[in-house]
Amino acid sequence: MASTDTPNSRAAELAAEQVESILLAAEAAARRLRDEATEEAERVRATAEEAARAAELAAQDAREQALAEAERLRADAERLWEEAQSRAVQTEAAARREAEAELDSARRDAVRLGDEAQGEAARTREETQVEAEGVRERARGDAAQIGEEARAAASKRVAGAQTAADEALAEARAVSSGLRRLADALTAQSERILRDVQGAHRQISSDLRVASGGDREEGSPRADPPERAGAGERPRRRAAGERRADRAGERSSRFEDMEPPRWVGRG
Repeated sequence: MASTDTPNSRAAELAAEQVESILLAAEAAARRLRDEATEEAERVRATAEEAARAAELAAQDAREQALAEAERLRADAERLWEEAQSRAVQTEAAARREAEAELDSARRDAVRLGDEAQGEAARTREETQVEAEGVRERARGDAAQIGEEARAAASKRVAGAQTAADEALAEARAVSSGLRRLADALTAQSERILRDVQGAHRQISSDLRVASGGDREEGSPRADPPERAGAGERPRRRAAGERRADRAGERSSRFEDMEPPRWVGRG
């Protein structure tokens, strides 16, 4: 074996030894670290347990303090509530007293104002009554004056209307009488004219019969020449025309003798 050792194998052995020593040292270090870690863990656990106990104690103290504080706050709140209720009651009572005082004052003011208003209303009513009485008196005077004026005007108008009616009645009577007289005159004139016409008709008929009879008495067997017949006819016609003119003149003179009534307007 020794004869076969080489530098490489020796180096390997040295390396193996070094590795083994390193491993041993590492194991020792690991054990030491484990022990230290175990000890540290124990210390940490103990510290944690102590901290937990301290925290629990602190939490319990804090809870107790919180409960005490809450109790104190509740007591303070109840005290403040009672004080607030007391103040509210006092304030309400004071407000009620002030309101009652204001109400009493308002009632007194209202009564005073009502009395003043009633007095003012009474004075106003009296003044209004006095003024209304004066207005009524003036109205009665004006009404009486207006009534007198109206009665006077009505009487005047009635008198004027009566006068106008009387005048109209008189004129109507005059017109009626004039119309009756005119009718009577026209009737008389028409009868006279009728008689004149009948007389003229009878006269003309008589003249014609006389003229025709004279011609027949001459016994001429032959007719007169036209010139002679015309010469004999013209005097007869002229005489008949003159008689008609005389009768017309007589009739016109009769109409001229008539006097028209005064209500007939003359041209």
